Amino acid sequence: MGYTVGMMTKQTAAKAETKLNFFCAGSVRGNCGHKHATAEAAARCQRRDSKGCKSQGGYSDRKIRDSQGGEYFAHWASATDLEVTKVQ
Repeated sequence: MGYTVGMMTKQTAAKAETKLNFFCAGSVRGNCGHKHATAEAAARCQRRDSKGCKSQGGYSDRKIRDSQGGEYFAHWASATDLEVTKVQ
């Protein structure tokens, strides 16, 4: 279990492969262009986009997705109370 300088060990390579990134994307609005560390951060990004579209009379079709193809649903119980669940 030694360390190598300048190269990834098997342990760090495995961590890099399993780390999920989250983003928002839709067929009309496209990708948000961010790599969010959490689904909650992606939900806040989705909400900002939705509000911006609504202010101009439109709507956002962006959904929360992860780097492995998963899709998530954000439920806002209040302005600050957020629950994100993975769609099965």
